[in-house]
Amino acid sequence: MKQFFDNLKANLARWMQGRYGADDLSRFILLCSIVLLVLSWILPIGLIYYISLAGYVWALFRMLSRNINKRAQENATYLEKTAHIRTEISQARVRFKNRKQYKYF
Repeated sequence: MKQFFDNLKANLARWMQGRYGADDLSRFILLCSIVLLVLSWILPIGLIYYISLAGYVWALFRMLSRNINKRAQENATYLEKTAHIRTEISQARVRFKNRKQYKYF
């Protein structure tokens, strides 16, 4: 049984060679798709489910793409446009973690 999983792992690694893989933009798209999927369970609107499904397919397409330069440019644009928000969130985490030792003004 262990040999089967080792072979499966090796075959999957060989198949993924030359593909882009997961990046920050793909993870964000997947997270949004999961949130929309949960919302589609709560709200009886079928459109939300299909938007969630489209996001999942888009993220999967990006991860399996062989056009590495184009996907890297898309990810760089995403990171550039969200840099301020990510910095604010990171600083808020640090402030919350150090709230007992420091006071921020």
